[in-house]
Amino acid sequence: MSCILSCDLGFGPKKSVKKTVREVYDMTIRELKVWAKLDCDHFTQYRSSWLEAEHKDKELVLKVYIEMDLCWFTLEDAIRKMRQHFERPVNQFLPTLGYYMASELLIEILEGIHYLHSLIPPIIHRDVKPKNILIKGSPYGRFIKLADFGLATEHLKESMSHTQASGTDKYMPPEVRLSRYYGTKADMYSIGVTVNELFNFALH
Repeated sequence: MSCILSCDLGFGPKKSVKKTVREVYDMTIRELKVWAKLDCDHFTQYRSSWLEAEHKDKELVLKVYIEMDLCWFTLEDAIRKMRQHFERPVNQFLPTLGYYMASELLIEILEGIHYLHSLIPPIIHRDVKPKNILIKGSPYGRFIKLADFGLATEHLKESMSHTQASGTDKYMPPEVRLSRYYGTKADMYSIGVTVNELFNFALH
């Protein structure tokens, strides 16, 4: 089963955007190129994509359509549901069953990131967070599907370091936030923050 996502790339007299249409288009194409390489059960499967244009309110709107696996909810949703189900506020220990469930999800997250970092060249996701980790909810195969490769980049050689501050601030390691050199380990910091939420701890 699959679903289709759409992304508007609009411009015109009424449009005020932080990025040009070309910049957004290039970023989308870059994401699709990375995504299309990941033919593996750890990730939402890219199926196809196409571009359509239409005029709306004196504005040209370009829409990028992406067909992908249908996933029912995110890890962010799952964390919230676990807290409700086990009646645990933030920073209160989960029961044994809750820890077992969280551990199983964590194993699949780590396997997906390990796969990215083991590619030649390795890929740094750069935006690992509960909202970008999807759950397919199927009794077959894996539950966890890593998604959203808009900020992903190839780590072309071991000596290569990146300086661009990319990602979501809360999950961003200090070296990335400060635009210092970083590599694949940046994803591990993001996973660490995600683990704190998954196991119901609060960072202070």
